[in-house]
Amino acid sequence: KGLDKSQNTKKVTQNQLLSESKSQVAQRKVFSKEGATVEVLTPLEVAQQQQLGQQIDDSNQEDMERLLHTLPHEMRTHVEQYVHRLVEIVLDYARPAVVRVFAEHDRTSMEDVELAYKDGKPLNYEDIEYIVTSIAQAKGEREDELFREDNRTGVNGTLHRISAIRNRLGRIIGLTMRIGRVCRGCFPLIQDLVDAGQSILIVGKPGGGKTTLLRQIAKYTSTVSKERVIVVDTSNEIGGDGDQPHREIGKARRLQVPSIKNQDKVMLEAVANHTPQRIIIDEISTRAEAASASTISQRGIRIVATAHGNGLESIMKNKELQLLLGGFSNVILGDATALAQAERHKRNVIRKTAMSRQQTPVFDVVVEMRSYDSVAVINPLTERIDELLESHSAWEEVRTLKGTKIRKQHHRFAIKM
Repeated sequence: KGLDKSQNTKKVTQNQLLSESKSQVAQRKVFSKEGATVEVLTPLEVAQQQQLGQQIDDSNQEDMERLLHTLPHEMRTHVEQYVHRLVEIVLDYARPAVVRVFAEHDRTSMEDVELAYKDGKPLNYEDIEYIVTSIAQAKGEREDELFREDNRTGVNGTLHRISAIRNRLGRIIGLTMRIGRVCRGCFPLIQDLVDAGQSILIVGKPGGGKTTLLRQIAKYTSTVSKERVIVVDTSNEIGGDGDQPHREIGKARRLQVPSIKNQDKVMLEAVANHTPQRIIIDEISTRAEAASASTISQRGIRIVATAHGNGLESIMKNKELQLLLGGFSNVILGDATALAQAERHKRNVIRKTAMSRQQTPVFDVVVEMRSYDSVAVINPLTERIDELLESHSAWEEVRTLKGTKIRKQHHRFAIKM
C-alpha cells in the first residue's frame, strides 16, 4: 500500500527474498525529521513488497472466486460490482441482500449497500438454503454438520469466514460472509520486534488487521527465521478452512480448535506434543486461555497472540485478561513510600493504597493496531505497566508506514484505572 514505484528495484527470486530478508532491518537508512525518527526501507525490502503485491492479487482473486461460486448466479453478478471494496456479504431472511464495503475514498470507514438482487426484494428461505447447500457441497460436508458450535464455517482453501444466524428451532435464517484477504499489512513496522525474539500481544478492534499481521508473522518466522512455529487457529481465520493450511502461513503447522471452550487445552497440547519454539494464537479471550499463555511463557516459548480491545488500557481493565500483563492487586503503601510517590508525581494528595503488578507479564511488548499502516508499540512492557500503575501515564512509540519510509515518534499517553 502506498509504495513508491518510481524507486529503481530489480526483480528478486523467492530464495533471495527468504535468505536476505532477515538482515534488512539493520541496513535501513535512518534520519531524524521534525522530532521523529525515520527509517527508509532497503531496495530489497521494496522489491519484496512489490513482488508480494502481485502474489497477493493472484491469491485473492482465486479465493474470491471460490466464495462467489457459492452464491446464486444473479446475486453473484451484483456482488462482483463491489468486489474490490467488499468487507462482508450480509444475508437475512425477509430483508434485501446487503454488501458491507469500505467507503470509496476512505478504508477506515464502511457503509452498507442494498443489492438489486431480485429487484431489491427480501430474501426467502430458499435463497439462504441454496447458499448453505452450495457451501456444504464445495466442502464435501453434510449441511447439518457444516457449522461448528460457534456457528462459523468457511470455504476450503480460503480465508473467508461464514457465520450463521439461527432461529429458536435451529433453522438458519441469516448469514454473514466475511471476506478474508491476504494483504501486505504492517509487518515491516514490527519486524525488529519479531527478529529480537520477543513475545508480542497485538491489541485492536475487530477488522483492524490483527489476524493479517499474525499470518505474516507465521510465514516469516517459519520460513525466514526457520523456527518451529505452531498456530493455534481459533476459528480457522489464520490458516483458512479445511485440513490443508493456507499457503500464506508458510511452513507453520496449524492446530485447529474443535471447541472454543477447550482452546486453553489446545494451547497446552501444542507445547506438550509438538516442540514449538513459537506459538501463534488467533485470539485470547478467557481467564483459562490467559493462564495457559502464562504457563507456556514460563517454559521459554515465544508467544504472539491477539486480543480484542481499544488498546492497552482496555486489557488492563479486563479481569479475564489482566494475567497477560502480570495481574494486579491492591496493596497498602507505607508512609514513606506513599509520600515519595506523591512528591515524585507532584500530587497534593497522598495515596495510601495503590495497584501493584503481581508477576512478570506473559508478553514483552504490546502492539496496538491504529490502522492498516500504523501501530503503537509499548515496550518494554514490564516497565511501562509499572509506570501506568504508579502514575497512570507512560511512553509509547507510534510507528507509521508511508511509502518506503517508517516514521517513529514517541508520545506520552494516559489511562484511567
